[in-house]
Amino acid sequence: MPARKAKPKQRPRQARDPYANLTLVVNDVALNDSDKTFVVPAGEEWEIQSTYVELITTVTAGNRVPTVRLLDGSNNFIAASNAGTQAASLTGRFTFAPNTAFGTGSAQAHGQVYPLPPVILPAGFKVQVLDAAAIDAAADDLTVRIFAQVTRR
Repeated sequence: MPARKAKPKQRPRQARDPYANLTLVVNDVALNDSDKTFVVPAGEEWEIQSTYVELITTVTAGNRVPTVRLLDGSNNFIAASNAGTQAASLTGRFTFAPNTAFGTGSAQAHGQVYPLPPVILPAGFKVQVLDAAAIDAAADDLTVRIFAQVTRR
């Protein structure tokens, strides 16, 4: 019987790590402002992977509408997603991300998840995070963290 030829060893395929180039591009914790806009810097493109929003509302009556808007350089809407409403005197936690289900989780406990379209924002485009109802914009506290795949041009 002829001898079998040994097969060369193959390296196991390594899966591409989708978070390998993930960068925290915004970490804004400034207080007393519930309308914030962030501009993609010159020489960069952002493919947003997640936008975390924490909204702490004052006692001023009214339902807030936590919203993420993607805008071009002239402030024209590309896309928007909102998280329904949040009442006064509450802390809500929301994550907006591509390829996610709508409104899963509890805003006051661990956070709710809302969809954003998968887009790449070039330099000069903007991410606006705000209470679209503008109930107490100068006093509500809005924390924003945006993670993105960043391409430098």
